[in-house]
Amino acid sequence: RKLDFAEGSLYIFVSELGMDAEIEVRDPLSGKGYSFTLEEERSVLFATDLNGQITAVYRPREVQIDTKN
Repeated sequence: RKLDFAEGSLYIFVSELGMDAEIEVRDPLSGKGYSFTLEEERSVLFATDLNGQITAVYRPREVQIDTKN
């Protein structure tokens, strides 16, 4: 799920799977793509600015998010 705010967006991914999943998404507004591993029964949350640049990651030591143009 993506929530839009005046200064950027918050992306929320929640796994209900019993295995890890490779996730790739693209924001149609900024054109930025994001990919990461969503671990089983875990969540990934990250915030971006209006240009799609990542500004914060929940659990940054455990989650690596790659960006693509």
